[in-house]
Amino acid sequence: MSVPAAQYLRMSTEQQQYSLINQAATIARYAEAHGFEIVRTYLDEARSGLVLRERAGLQQLLRDVVSPDAGYKAILVYDVSRWGRFQDTDEAAHYEFICKSSGVPVNYCAETFANDNSMPSLIMKSLKRVMAGEYSRELSVKVYEGQKRVVNLGFKIGCAPGYGFRRMLVSRDRIPKYLLNYGERKAIQSDHVILVHGPAEEVEVVREIYRLAAEDEMLPTAIARHLNNRGVPFLNGRKWYFQAVSRILTQPKYMGSTVFGKRTQRLGEGVKRLPPDEWIIVPNTHAAIVSQELFDKAQAALRNRTFYRSDEELLGQMRAYLEHHGLNAPLSGINTVPGAAHLHTFIERFGSIGKLCERLGIDHTTQIARSERRRKNLMIRSEIMEAIVRADPNRVAIVAGKRFQKSYLRLKRRGTVGVVTCVYFTTKSGEPRWRVTPASSDKKKNRVLLLCLFDSSNQYLERFFVIQKRIRPRTEARFHPGDRYLRSSVELNGISDLYDAVGRLTKASTRAERLAANLKGRNTRLTHTTKSQDPMPVTPR
Repeated sequence: MSVPAAQYLRMSTEQQQYSLINQAATIARYAEAHGFEIVRTYLDEARSGLVLRERAGLQQLLRDVVSPDAGYKAILVYDVSRWGRFQDTDEAAHYEFICKSSGVPVNYCAETFANDNSMPSLIMKSLKRVMAGEYSRELSVKVYEGQKRVVNLGFKIGCAPGYGFRRMLVSRDRIPKYLLNYGERKAIQSDHVILVHGPAEEVEVVREIYRLAAEDEMLPTAIARHLNNRGVPFLNGRKWYFQAVSRILTQPKYMGSTVFGKRTQRLGEGVKRLPPDEWIIVPNTHAAIVSQELFDKAQAALRNRTFYRSDEELLGQMRAYLEHHGLNAPLSGINTVPGAAHLHTFIERFGSIGKLCERLGIDHTTQIARSERRRKNLMIRSEIMEAIVRADPNRVAIVAGKRFQKSYLRLKRRGTVGVVTCVYFTTKSGEPRWRVTPASSDKKKNRVLLLCLFDSSNQYLERFFVIQKRIRPRTEARFHPGDRYLRSSVELNGISDLYDAVGRLTKASTRAERLAANLKGRNTRLTHTTKSQDPMPVTPR
């Protein structure tokens, strides 16, 4: 009586079109000679034997083997290499052991040894597994070296040419044959592929992209928006997007150079990006679309953009700031450093204040507490603005700020008003003080500020002042209750008085006029009176 068996077939590339037929024929002869009946077939076509995750057939076989109703008592495989070319020989042994422990042993039909657990068979099987893995390693090195030689000769490797280029099939003597369409491959081994210019309109768009980046210093997102607004299509009629423009601006092929080895994926490992000093760059392999000078200008402009800075570059900026101001300095102070990235950029890149502090190697307790206080202050600020709008919806509205900028109030026929919260603290001698740091959006000309003063617990806002004299944006300022800065301001009895107070304040051009306007105001009062001299600005910290 025949023993039911399953056969496992695998070929590594589509070019091995007769491999599966040959394997099946050999397995059929082995089954007939040893009393097996093939009842099921597991197949992995064009699948590498390096890793299990890409082999659905072998995965299904292992699942069925451990199930109680597999339906067969043996597994027939052509040879050890078809079972897998795993780089760790223990992995191949592990999968075979799963089958054997489930009562379904593996038989290698084309090997010269019987898989019967005898000492000679164990030694031969282990040696074959090592040889199978070593074959893949040697083949990987040979393929990589061959690709390097082809690239150094000025030929292209890969399929997609990129926007503005097309692939031309040439002979080994560089005699042009015809253009390859997307997805087409060369049919003759001795032929090669080179890059040639695509349609004239695509070439001109590429040059325009470089001019916009190098001369107008436009970001890839802005360039993509500009092209979409003009109705310029990307490949296959799609719209432009950030990555499409960024790839064009960063690839040396547009200045006539071929680049190889930017990424590597060897022996089933994940894709790994290589540093630029390990790239293979061959200049003058095809006709350039942009000049070397324009390409370099675009790269210089991009390097100034935070998006293209590495994690270490950003961390270096923050370390330099902390070394200059001390480790306990607030991280938000980086916003005042010329050329440095915004704190929000650090948070987006590293995930949170805590993770940023871990990368910097500093204690994050104080910084996180500051971040939490800042978040709470922003929430209270938003609530105050919403309450002001609810009190006077016909004349006051909230205007959302741009990225990294706070929102502000727009008053009908009164202009705009910035809203800042002032944190309460005491000096060493116990004197009360308030601290304020206006946002960069508060630097707009003639912007009136609404100062919202916290109480001594920094839990609630208890006093509101409208001022016309501006504090320098992003510069921390401190003031006390009798400060000349507050004496030139108007204190509100309620937030509903904001519209009228701003109207009178902006119309008064001198301190005396502001004083008179304040005395005549219905629901506003001046907290202090002084001589009619210009107020002194608060001294930045």
